[in-house]
Amino acid sequence: MPKGQTNNPKGRPKGTPNRITGQLRDAITEFIEGNFNEVVLYWRKLEPKDKLNFYRDLLQYVVPKLASTEIKTNEKFSLADYVRELAEKEKVDRKGLNTK
Repeated sequence: MPKGQTNNPKGRPKGTPNRITGQLRDAITEFIEGNFNEVVLYWRKLEPKDKLNFYRDLLQYVVPKLASTEIKTNEKFSLADYVRELAEKEKVDRKGLNTK
């Protein structure tokens, strides 16, 4: 079969979770919930630096990672100029001199 061609041209519907990923996630969740008390005991024995690393490593599974964004403009001023302009506008709006 040529590269890029499949016997299922429609493929999996958009948004359908991967079955194996879901099963693995469920198994990990079950393991963590079943061993939570042991994890807490282990946590209490860690040095402060190790606690921080442990906590940081766990956060990636709870808090979504932020994507970097890029601002493109045809204007001739910098991002710092733009922020300064917004701050000045905010000062005027707060004084009630500039209503929208």
